[in-house]
Order: sequence, then structure tokens, then C-alpha cells
Amino acid sequence: MTTGHDAGGQVARLLGQLENDLDAAFATAGALAAALPQGRAEARLSAVVGQHALELLNRAAQTIGQGGDHIVQSPRTGEKPGFDADDHGDDRARRRESTGLDVRTPPRVAA
Repeated sequence: MTTGHDAGGQVARLLGQLENDLDAAFATAGALAAALPQGRAEARLSAVVGQHALELLNRAAQTIGQGGDHIVQSPRTGEKPGFDADDHGDDRARRRESTGLDVRTPPRVAA
């Protein structure tokens, strides 16, 4: 049998993993967005070439960002009084490791 604390820890770990995976996907989409026009310029192709792919990539990146926002907000739906959904450890080092980006902790607002 799993205790509530064990289940909560597992959920927090899985949410953290999903957040990192989305951050990595977002970083990869950004690298691809930079590589596409660079490759187009190196091949001396018209700006029209690949424009549709860039537009689709932009939409995909927006979707990843929205998904990340939904994931960050999801623990708040079951929040208990006195429980800070963001207080499951400092994951900046873990995020920096998976994405190569220095991720700042979002500001907290006291109620």
C-alpha cells in the first residue's frame, strides 16, 4: 500500500520529469528554428523556401509552451491549504542539465 506522502512524492517527481522533457523539447525546437533559416541562407535559397516549415515549427513551439504552462498549473488543482505546489525542491540544476539553459525560479506571490 502506498501512503499519501509516497504518492505525492511520486507525482512530484513525474511532474518534474515531464517539465524537464518539455523544456528539452522547447530547447530543441528553438535550435531547429535557428538552423532552418541558417541552412536556407547557406544554400542561397529564397526566403520563401521553408517558410511554411518555420510557421509550423513556431506553432509547435507555442503548443509546447502552452503544455508546459498547463503542467505547471496542474498541481494547483488539488492544492491543500498551506501546501506550496512549487515547493518540491530546487530543480534549477536538473533543468539546466537537461536543457543547457539557466532556468530562473518563477517569482512567488504570497496570498
